[in-house]
Amino acid sequence: MTKEEYEAVGLPVVQEEVGMFKLSYRNRSLPASFVGNGRDESPVASAMKKYRAEAMRFAGQVMLATGYFNTRLPTEQPKTEINYTELRLSYSNGIVFYFVADRSRDGVCGCYLQRITLDGKQIYNGCFSRYSSVDDVLQKTQSNGECQNAHYHFIE
Repeated sequence: MTKEEYEAVGLPVVQEEVGMFKLSYRNRSLPASFVGNGRDESPVASAMKKYRAEAMRFAGQVMLATGYFNTRLPTEQPKTEINYTELRLSYSNGIVFYFVADRSRDGVCGCYLQRITLDGKQIYNGCFSRYSSVDDVLQKTQSNGECQNAHYHFIE
């Protein structure tokens, strides 16, 4: 890959002094519970809003790890749908993340990534094994064979 091709992809990168470009990837863990606002009539709703922000960070790292980069614009905000204790994040590249949680007294608990689909085809199923870290999800997700994962780097 030439430098021009690499830069044209528009991945979120950081430049180091040695002239190496690396993708920003972390083995993020998804917290298991979120506490809502106790003054709300339903603290579950405000807990799911907090969960949405963390789920978006988690989904972004899963896409980097598996080679499905969400967009040429790293600041893309996915289309978000919350249905009580279910959260769906839809990205412009056709990837949809489905997160679920259980209701608790203070908000939600047992939060996890249930499945990932790409253009309607399931590429990850977490229904039977609840994985909370990006690296664990990576081991069970169908990666993008046409693209390197976030460990790939370009040296000038």
